[in-house]
Amino acid sequence: MKNITSLSQLLSLCIATAALCACKGLPTYQPQPNQPLATIKLSPTIATDTLGMCDSAVCYVLKPIHGELQVPVDHRLVLYKVLVASGYRVMYSCTPALSFVPYAGTTYYVDFALRAEHCFLNLYRENPGSRVGIAFDPTVRGIPAKR
Repeated sequence: MKNITSLSQLLSLCIATAALCACKGLPTYQPQPNQPLATIKLSPTIATDTLGMCDSAVCYVLKPIHGELQVPVDHRLVLYKVLVASGYRVMYSCTPALSFVPYAGTTYYVDFALRAEHCFLNLYRENPGSRVGIAFDPTVRGIPAKR
């Protein structure tokens, strides 16, 4: 339970940082030369959207290139997506988040969905041997929403 609480606090810190830096924006993640990376393929619904990533206490914007993101490996990261939508006299926002430990040379798949007025961010590991080509990643942890 301690890890979930600290991850929740980390996400809260990231969102607060993003809100405070809204005028300036978060820095775009730039990997170091020769840094081992993992690839995250984005579902068609978010292939051109940016995601947020928190690495320790530093948060970044991840900008996709050809529907893919590159992330550092071998330690726990937080991924999140900010959605703000408006309709007739209603504004809706949500920030689904998850944490996982990416590994070098592994390809992941991220999907975003809005169902029954709830946002979901799902991450899977590519697995060509499975019937659907993906499998659940055992390192994924949800981050409880603050109310």
